[in-house]
Amino acid sequence: MAVFWTVELDARTGRHRLAVINQQADYLGLIVWDSGRYVYTPGLDPTCPSGMMEVADQKLPERDRALLADEHATLLPSMSTLRPNARWAAIRDVFQADAAHAYDVIVSSWRASAQPLVIELALEMLCRDVWRTGFKYLEGPPAGWLERDPRWLRLAEQLTKAVEVPTLLAPHVHEIVNRDALLARARQHLRMDGGVARYAEITARVTHAESVASVRGWRHALADPTVAPAALARLNEVGLDAQQPRARVLCEDLITALGTHRHEPAIPLLASLWQRGQRELRLRAGLALLALGTARTHELLTAELSEIEPPYARMAIVAELQHDPLDAFSRLAPHVERRGEHFLLEVVNALSSRPSKDA
Repeated sequence: MAVFWTVELDARTGRHRLAVINQQADYLGLIVWDSGRYVYTPGLDPTCPSGMMEVADQKLPERDRALLADEHATLLPSMSTLRPNARWAAIRDVFQADAAHAYDVIVSSWRASAQPLVIELALEMLCRDVWRTGFKYLEGPPAGWLERDPRWLRLAEQLTKAVEVPTLLAPHVHEIVNRDALLARARQHLRMDGGVARYAEITARVTHAESVASVRGWRHALADPTVAPAALARLNEVGLDAQQPRARVLCEDLITALGTHRHEPAIPLLASLWQRGQRELRLRAGLALLALGTARTHELLTAELSEIEPPYARMAIVAELQHDPLDAFSRLAPHVERRGEHFLLEVVNALSSRPSKDA
């Protein structure tokens, strides 16, 4: 059933709320902000689900989100009591509604509540907007929140000079102040021979905050599609032998980038990692092969479907669904019958994770 949102004003409380209507403009119910989450209360329509249903992850129209931003701002002092997705929604909506005054709203709430969580999430949201590498809760090109108000950079610089910076703030502060240098260094090591090992050494010698920011800088450098050949070259240098933990994290990011950019020359190496790589590298390779979505990657992922075990089975199942959704059931049914309820559960989970347009 297709539904739409519209904003209405609650005359009793003076607060905005979302009314839910269907294509025939029948009133279905209300969505209100309650205890840190959107809650749906059904109306009288018998086709509407009974009870209450969370819709915190629904994408609300921009005009509706802007009207609710003021209400989100009132939640900032009690941020620690909110659920994680509600925290991000509150911070994001304050920035999106009025970036020019977001600093005043957020910093005043932080100082009034003395909760570092408020400023931590705000600084990370600023970092995510600068890089915009597909982070959850942010879509589209950078909005320029950091550049729009120079007080954010001054605050970060002040925090770097503080006697004691809260642990949760340190990586974000370091990233904001040094973002250009971090990105330049990551790009340099991405393109040099032995760059993974050298970059891993750098992150081992610095403070925890600098290490976290350096790894994020590495990931942001990999967001550029033109670095795919260099990413493949660095991964070929390390191959299946990334034993050092820090180097392995960097290699995982390289694998993810190859899938994100659909770099088909990487298929032979990804196939090797999928077949005999370490657990995390194998998982990343499987996801990269899925992202590539070619006939060859489908063949690689499903070659051992009759024997493959969790957590790899779900990737093979998704590959079947991607390859031919209409015929997938006939190919999967024999495996369900032979392998029982555990394999069936993987099929159900794979189906539930598919985008609705492919369902």
